[in-house]
Amino acid sequence: MQARDKVYIIDAMRPRIPVKKQRRIRIRRLFIPLLITYVLYATLRPIALPLTLNITLPQQPSSSSPSIPWPSEGQAAYGAVGYGVLATHNIDAPTPTASVAKVITALSILDKKPLQLGATGPTITFNSADVDIYNHYYLNDGSSVPVTSGEHMTEYQALQAMMIPSANNIADSLAIWAFGSLDAYKTYASGYVARHGMTHTTVDDASGFSDHTVSTADDLILLGQAALQNPALAQIVGQKSASSPSGSFSNVNTLLGQSSIVGIKTGNTDAAGGVFLGAATITVQNKPLIIITAVMHTSSLSTALSYSLPLIQASDKLFSLTNVVSSGTIVGTATTAWGTSTNLAVQQSIDLVNWNQTPPSVSSTTQKTLSSVASKTVVGKMIAKDHDFTTTSDIVLENRPSQPGLLWRLLHPLS
Repeated sequence: MQARDKVYIIDAMRPRIPVKKQRRIRIRRLFIPLLITYVLYATLRPIALPLTLNITLPQQPSSSSPSIPWPSEGQAAYGAVGYGVLATHNIDAPTPTASVAKVITALSILDKKPLQLGATGPTITFNSADVDIYNHYYLNDGSSVPVTSGEHMTEYQALQAMMIPSANNIADSLAIWAFGSLDAYKTYASGYVARHGMTHTTVDDASGFSDHTVSTADDLILLGQAALQNPALAQIVGQKSASSPSGSFSNVNTLLGQSSIVGIKTGNTDAAGGVFLGAATITVQNKPLIIITAVMHTSSLSTALSYSLPLIQASDKLFSLTNVVSSGTIVGTATTAWGTSTNLAVQQSIDLVNWNQTPPSVSSTTQKTLSSVASKTVVGKMIAKDHDFTTTSDIVLENRPSQPGLLWRLLHPLS
């Protein structure tokens, strides 16, 4: 009892701390570690950099456009691979395509039965129905290649016979081989031209012998672009001659090889007149380009060809190489939320093959928040476009923006 009484006496002599002071002491004990933790967090945490980007697009000078030597009859259009349709003339309504429709047939077949460049594809065996198709065109004065029942051709040989001497019977036989019937082919081909933006084109047959297979010159530019982007077909339309089991034949495109012409297809019927879908390779200051021309509804095939040649030969004056912006050009500034800034520069030069002296459209895209930055960090793209052809260059930070100070970090805990 004495020991216990002694403890009570000592405890009674200890001064008692007021309750309010005890509460303040407890708060300080909690707050100080929290404050230290927050300061460490604010100092050391990575910051996603919110950048305000101010970009000034380079101005493009314009100049007078050279005149285009359009034909004095029919309708015409001009384009290039990668650019689509560049200019049109006198297009008012669809007209018959004649044998240029075989380009649609070839592309539809190659879509259904693809051929790699250098491959010959499966073997096709002709039968009595194919002989009847040949006789039909022969008796109606349509271009054709003789076939016999039991004769064999590879897919590649059949495409050659259809495109080079423009054999109507081979177009029908190939379409039936690939799709089962001409009606099934027409359904597929109609969908094909629609998917490729040929909104004024109607497919009524595989050969183009029908007056109801119609198109416009600007649609034919899109068709030519699709043909040249298929390596197997581009190779075939550039061949001056070929052979089949029935013999050898020459290309009806008599301009092939002149003025760097590489294709594509001629056509002529009484209703269509002369039609020529042409293509040629040109070089614009060491940059290669394939141009496409379409001439429709002229008085004859020879007239369509004669009108096409000046269009193709004018190409050197109709394109030029334009320096849109040079590498290292300062195009704006990037400013951080805490007030520091750095220049924005274009990383690669943009040199655009430009159509007919018309200034290209220039735009930019940006990425405004980055997890981390350094010198040359990509923050966007400069985009130059001429019709369907587009080229880009990265926009980069010229230098790394400085990091925010401690006060800014402390006052912006959620940034």
